[in-house]
Amino acid sequence: MRRRWKRRALWAALLLGAALLAIPATVAQATAALGAHIERSSIMRKLVLLCVAIVTALAALGAAVASASGTETMAFIAVGDAKSEVRVDVGKKGESPGDSVFFAERLLENGKKVGRTEITCAFYSETAGRCFGTLRLPGGTIEAGGSELGGKSFSVAVLGGTGKYADATGAVRITQLGGMRARYEVELAG
Repeated sequence: MRRRWKRRALWAALLLGAALLAIPATVAQATAALGAHIERSSIMRKLVLLCVAIVTALAALGAAVASASGTETMAFIAVGDAKSEVRVDVGKKGESPGDSVFFAERLLENGKKVGRTEITCAFYSETAGRCFGTLRLPGGTIEAGGSELGGKSFSVAVLGGTGKYADATGAVRITQLGGMRARYEVELAG
């Protein structure tokens, strides 16, 4: 009976460890969250620590495989085109649920234009929305989108692309620089 309990506890801990790979949290946050929900027995603590070690090793292995398989990183400065911006303001004045905005940007690399973006965002609160956009670059396009929770910096997922970016995956980190300028850091998984 005790053996079966240990086996179930081990499987539960392994499944929790695997789930940690799917959520964007640091190992320290994951350990704290697990510690808050799991009994404080020494066997369980050892299992949790073992799972955290396994998850950390798998994450490091995944990062090594990604870098070995040709992860590509690109950085651009996006400059908004004020004439392209179209806002739809429903409900109360200013950004509120149901509002949307459409705009385009020039993408610069080392001060030289290398592409453009076309982006649409729909707001579901005064400070948060869901944005989708196309980065048009030499050789193809990159589609990206996700929830934007306001603030100076946020990330959205790469959802695919065309041309040399067909089947692209990864993330785009967007950092607001002020005015109508932003820094785009695109990381594509090989």
